[in-house]
Amino acid sequence: VTFTIGSSVFSNFTVNGSRTSNAGGDFTLTLVAANLNEGAYTAYATCYNSTDATAVSVAVNSTSVTYTVDRTNPQVIISNPYSGSTVVSNTNLVTFDYTPTDTNMGNCSLNINNGVTSKSTSDTTAPNATSGVLHRFTQAFASDNNSVRVALSCIDLAGLRTGSNANNNFTFNVLAG
Repeated sequence: VTFTIGSSVFSNFTVNGSRTSNAGGDFTLTLVAANLNEGAYTAYATCYNSTDATAVSVAVNSTSVTYTVDRTNPQVIISNPYSGSTVVSNTNLVTFDYTPTDTNMGNCSLNINNGVTSKSTSDTTAPNATSGVLHRFTQAFASDNNSVRVALSCIDLAGLRTGSNANNNFTFNVLAG
């Protein structure tokens, strides 16, 4: 049995006790994610009914499985408005420009005064925010607001969330026109 994982090939090894080429039964291969670098991997098994592993014509490939090793929390930087600034808006709309970064990006949400006001998705597991790309949320303010608390958070597809720091958690003022 030959196992191919990513670009590394492991051949002729013992799995789940001793197995020979003519032994039947299931076997399990366990990988320790801590030993792998972050990123996407594809794994599949190739089995041969021959003692000649080069006899590709008799090879049977399993269905491939793709998985991602992710240990890093996403990061997000808000580039507009700035912490401590006063935004004057004739339309009562404030645009929040933000750039999330993560290898396994999921979704982001804008929180105003401790409440979620906008999301980049409707809570799906598909990514709706692109890493390294400028995104925008627009929020309407009906009147002047002093000390508006902003928190922009992102979650990746592994369930890891942004931490709270000055780049994504601050206050600013709104003067509505």
